Amino acid sequence: NLMDVLHNWNPDDVDTASTSNNKENRRRSIYRGICIFDYESEYDKALAYRAAEKPFVIRNDPYVYWTTERWNHEGYMRKLLSLNQPQQNNGGVNIN
Repeated sequence: NLMDVLHNWNPDDVDTASTSNNKENRRRSIYRGICIFDYESEYDKALAYRAAEKPFVIRNDPYVYWTTERWNHEGYMRKLLSLNQPQQNNGGVNIN
């Protein structure tokens, strides 16, 4: 939700440094990027981020490897998109 983003990253407040120890200032952080989790060793963390609807990247996911292998097989995309028949442009010329 946009209001959550603006509450946590107020565009009008550029002061991120603080010497105070009050609760509001302890809560503030500088976010430098998206967390990256390993599928084998940090899957539980990725699930927690997904449940919290936070962005993240997951590495070494075997399902992605299998999908990549499948998509790299010649003819897979043609079959997937039902492009077995020669396609023609408006001039009647085959474009396959």
